[in-house]
Amino acid sequence: GERGGGGEKGQRLGGKRRVGNGSGGSSSSFSSANAAATSAFQASLDRVLEQIVKQDKDRLFALPVTEQVAPGYFSVIQDPKDLSSIRARVQAGGYASWDELQSDLLVMTNNCKLYNGPGLHHDVAEHMEAMILKYIQCGRDGRDTFRGVAAQVCRRRYAQTKTIYGDTDGGGGGGGMG
Repeated sequence: GERGGGGEKGQRLGGKRRVGNGSGGSSSSFSSANAAATSAFQASLDRVLEQIVKQDKDRLFALPVTEQVAPGYFSVIQDPKDLSSIRARVQAGGYASWDELQSDLLVMTNNCKLYNGPGLHHDVAEHMEAMILKYIQCGRDGRDTFRGVAAQVCRRRYAQTKTIYGDTDGGGGGGGMG
């Protein structure tokens, strides 16, 4: 994935970084400013992740995969990810950047595509990827409201489908179950 520049807002927090011109101020004021910035970043991560979780309407990504549900999964997938585990890491302050969160979310959807192959689950994973990328970008941009974001992604994906398949059947065509 793309790596943001060092000046990207909220890109990396928690490290020792000099604030201002270095004159005056105490380390305790730096610590409290750094804690406030980290807290705001963590709250932003949490808000964005909650929007992504809402997009998992069928709860395909909600919980860890088990061998009972997906036989042979762990012989195919080396780095399992799910939304509940990612949420726990967000809440524990385990992500220092948007890139780290995005990476785990995309591993999750790539695992789904790899294990399931072409078909419905693959298509759902691709749709989820589009949602993830859009919401992460909203987070990077500092947005705290998300009205219309999901609809925007759906419209864009529908337009891409029309381009690929034509619009002869009004729905992007040819991808039925039977």
